[in-house]
Amino acid sequence: MKALELHGTIAWDIDGTLIGHRNSAALRDWIRSTRDRRHIVVTFRPGPLLDRLKEDLEAASPGIWSCFSGVISPPVQERLGGLILPDSAAATEFRNWKGLACVRAGASVLIDDDTLNTAPGCLIHGVTLFHPDDFSPTTASALPDAAV
Repeated sequence: MKALELHGTIAWDIDGTLIGHRNSAALRDWIRSTRDRRHIVVTFRPGPLLDRLKEDLEAASPGIWSCFSGVISPPVQERLGGLILPDSAAATEFRNWKGLACVRAGASVLIDDDTLNTAPGCLIHGVTLFHPDDFSPTTASALPDAAV
């Protein structure tokens, strides 16, 4: 994962990235091997699902929780739920939130399966974005030549 070695603080999505993706185990193994970097979780998980974050990560990979220095999620009143019209202000806010959260946390890169919704904010805020498909499931070393 050479491209990630350029970053001191790395932001990770949970669902569909570190849990539930075919490359999740390889990504978690890499996190374990790079404790010299700061790893944070950036998630839209609401209420009870946010409360289960540590439990769900530990179930997927015992001991992995100790590799993370923090969790960032929007305040309850700012969580976006229900129907969001594609061209609405709420949709723009949704697409920009993770990129802004990364910058505020000092993360220069985000790994997230929902690149359609995270790419605009990452581009605006100068955060490099990778999809978990960008990593080899067996070697965890292959990266694309370019990322958003």
